Amino acid sequence: MIHKKLFYIFSFFILTTNYIHSQAYNKNYSFLNPNYKFISISFQFESNTIIIPFKINNSTTLKLILDTGVRVPIITELPNKDSLLLNYVREENIYGLGEGKPIQAYYSQGNSYSLNVVKWENLNTLVLLEDVFELSKELGTKVHGLIGYDIFKDLIVEINYEKKTIKFHNPDKYKYRKNKNSVSYPLEIKNLKPYIKTTITQDDGSEVEVKLLIDTGASLALWLSLQTNDKLKLPEKYIHSYIGKGLNGDIFGKNGRIKKINIGHYEINNPITSFPDSNAIIKKTYNIEGRNGSIGSEILRRFKLIIDYPNNKITFIPNSYFNHPFYLNMSGITINNPIPGFPIYIISNIRKGSPADIAGIMENDVLISINHQPAKNLTLNDIHLIFQSGDEKKIKIMVLRNGKKIKTMFFLKKDI
Repeated sequence: MIHKKLFYIFSFFILTTNYIHSQAYNKNYSFLNPNYKFISISFQFESNTIIIPFKINNSTTLKLILDTGVRVPIITELPNKDSLLLNYVREENIYGLGEGKPIQAYYSQGNSYSLNVVKWENLNTLVLLEDVFELSKELGTKVHGLIGYDIFKDLIVEINYEKKTIKFHNPDKYKYRKNKNSVSYPLEIKNLKPYIKTTITQDDGSEVEVKLLIDTGASLALWLSLQTNDKLKLPEKYIHSYIGKGLNGDIFGKNGRIKKINIGHYEINNPITSFPDSNAIIKKTYNIEGRNGSIGSEILRRFKLIIDYPNNKITFIPNSYFNHPFYLNMSGITINNPIPGFPIYIISNIRKGSPADIAGIMENDVLISINHQPAKNLTLNDIHLIFQSGDEKKIKIMVLRNGKKIKTMFFLKKDI
């Protein structure tokens, strides 16, 4: 299945760290049966994001994105007033990537999270007062937040993207199996986030060693910050793009392709790479963490992953997705689903100079049909596939604008 390149960047935010570190080194998980070696659960995979069902303090089930870039669980959308009981301690200002102002959140201590037969106790939690990510609208399915470090820190987590399953292993009972196809890296945990060092080859043939965040919550392939290393260069061909949304607003930058990134002896060729525009927050965040960018799910999903925080190790085993090409939305249209599960699709962003922009499509247009297919018969993923379906493919589109139906057409264009 082909997925949209990127919705949101979850991992780039700066928090007051005193309360985060207070929970960092306590072993706080337990299996219902202490003899269990592991548990296995199925996950929902939407637009390159892993969504798993949690209960918080015996709440109704909440859907949370599994995001290694998140240091403390974040609730972005409450299910209803009565189904989630948290002990609100104080308000916090959160800063992150984007062009807006800091946002307010409640910080809560001492919460329990349960998933099937495993339970985590005494987790800190942030609850956003405003749903700035609008995850449900962007993914087309109900999502209530994100969870990361606390789920990984004490367990060995095996992610199988082909089967859409995750195994949470008790590290005291886990034994690595020999696999001639596997590649392992030392995993550096810094500021509660996981990093590896590897090399990339740029489109001019030059090789650069980079330190990259392993970011299961970002649906892109690769993200690089030019400001962190003078050797990093923009590809010769690139497009100016809306890249995604951070905690503080929209993020803009450039998308291009580098020649390859190495994962051990495996070469991943021509990945689409995002280069965010320079701003002070990027410089501050990257200087603190010493990183050059991130590897997102569009690359990670090409492997079975064994993420082993207790032993500071990550293992990559290539799967059937390994040789899939990297696709880009060639229309210039970004679409969201304001009522997840109900087939209404709103055009939320148009890339300037793109085929859709030239054809007169505008933000806030409501999609009625694409190539004579009624929007009500399509899923969000169906629409993404159409916009990735091939260079020079003809797209006939009808939208509703101010009560009037407007028909137009354009050809998809492969710019990079």
